[in-house]
Amino acid sequence: MPSFFSKQIIFVLVFILIVVGAIFILPKKAETPTTIKEAKTEDATIKRTGDFTIVEVPITGNIPKVPSLDRPVYFNANLSEEVKKILTNRISADIVTLKKNVGDFEAWVVLGADYKAVGDYGGARLAWEYASTIRPANYVSFSNLGDLCHFYLKDYPCAEKNLLISIKNEPTYIAGYRALYDLYALSYKEKTSEAPKILLKGLAVNPKSVDLMVLLAQYYRDTGDKGNALLYYNKAIALLTEAGDTARLEAIKSDLNALNP
Repeated sequence: MPSFFSKQIIFVLVFILIVVGAIFILPKKAETPTTIKEAKTEDATIKRTGDFTIVEVPITGNIPKVPSLDRPVYFNANLSEEVKKILTNRISADIVTLKKNVGDFEAWVVLGADYKAVGDYGGARLAWEYASTIRPANYVSFSNLGDLCHFYLKDYPCAEKNLLISIKNEPTYIAGYRALYDLYALSYKEKTSEAPKILLKGLAVNPKSVDLMVLLAQYYRDTGDKGNALLYYNKAIALLTEAGDTARLEAIKSDLNALNP
């Protein structure tokens, strides 16, 4: 019979695997939350002098509908009761924060991640879509949506749409180009030809990205274009040599040697 301590170790390992499986992106730095509150009809702090007329001005434009914070949460059937309890408490805390301020962008991002961790992909999508609506110039929520739609919902047009927005909003976001490459190369078979194009687009904006160069070199290697494979391997080697990054340099040279047996 397993001891108490072995049970604890198993629980910790299971929890770590679940949390790692729910990797998501947070903003690089905290931003001032967007506050959405009901307007008051009277405010005792307002002072007035002279004659004036109050005119009611209607709100124009699309006002985003706030997702229900009281919706039922759908749990992965494989979650242990211990892990389920921990994640339930996290979601409850997220909801408390959002009920105080439904315009808290970062809180919506975190809630989406916690929904994803329990296996509630519909809830994660709702949270991240709302975050994207209230902060349309961010790249974080769009990137998370792209990953969710690609690997979990298998909705490839949704994945492409959101990942393209993420790199439009943050052109230096290298992981966004790689995510799109993976989408085109692995899953979205109708758009396989876009795989090298998105890497070239990323390199046009980030000309010193060794990661994108190596990925492009590997693409050309695997598709039989030895000339372009050598071109981008050598570019990556030159940059790593200049930077003195010996560990990565050796790995790429090994890859290059396999190309030239």
